[in-house]
Amino acid sequence: MGDFKLKITVVGMGLIGGSLAMALRKLNPIKLYGIDIDEHVLEKATSMGIIDKGSTTFTEEMEDSDIILISIYPRGEVEFLNKYIDRIKRGAIVTDTTGLKDGFQEEIVKICSGMVDYIGGHPMVGKETNSFEHASLDMLKGGSYILTPSSSSKVENIMLLKSIAQEIGFTTIKVVDGNTHDKLITYTSHLPHVVAVAMMENDLATMCDGFTGGSFRDITRVARINEDLWSGLFMDNKGNLIKEIEKLQKNLEDIKSLLKNNDEEGLYKLLKKSRVRKEQQNEKNTSEASL
Repeated sequence: MGDFKLKITVVGMGLIGGSLAMALRKLNPIKLYGIDIDEHVLEKATSMGIIDKGSTTFTEEMEDSDIILISIYPRGEVEFLNKYIDRIKRGAIVTDTTGLKDGFQEEIVKICSGMVDYIGGHPMVGKETNSFEHASLDMLKGGSYILTPSSSSKVENIMLLKSIAQEIGFTTIKVVDGNTHDKLITYTSHLPHVVAVAMMENDLATMCDGFTGGSFRDITRVARINEDLWSGLFMDNKGNLIKEIEKLQKNLEDIKSLLKNNDEEGLYKLLKKSRVRKEQQNEKNTSEASL
């Protein structure tokens, strides 16, 4: 890995922030600071050599950071920036890891306007657990990293974040606007969480020990959900999410109709269409990962 002569502050040392801090340490930054509400996490991260220094608040040392990486809930990010924007070095890059952009990004851009360069970020990695204890470098390897710059973001800063993402293990880097991000993430992330929760609402979920295989485990894995995070994300993204739930309901009704009408030929065609689409998606993902 190359050296990135930067001072970096990671805000939120949980699963994602902690994992990114571990990876950023490998880039040999000039200084790497961490902020978290849990002093024990900061002590552990410091003792492990992941960060140079930790604090529960934004300190004077952190004011000179070249990059502020915010890895907390969207509402918390807005609160943090409102509180500390006047103390962040002018021209610094502010980026984040939140899974929702459009509404919050507009507010954040206003806060940062003319002071720092805000470039939204979203590492498409994670686990069912959400703590620093489960942070790891391996989680990042081969993942996709999405950047959602604003119209005023500097090209050189976008390129710097792309370079960092690649250096720390991400193989696919996407650059899109916040609205496009949210529409696609609603389908690929938020909707699967809704389906997993709905599956676990079935009373049979309490009776199926010994009757589950890979398909059940895969579709319900994310039902082990962080309710504090996801209840907020669902409500803040309810416009997009309701539309996708309605599309899913229609697709389920179509399948139910085929079954009711004993339309095996129609069912066969639908299943084949699904298989072909999935195989094409897999081929595309494999091709992108090899670039």
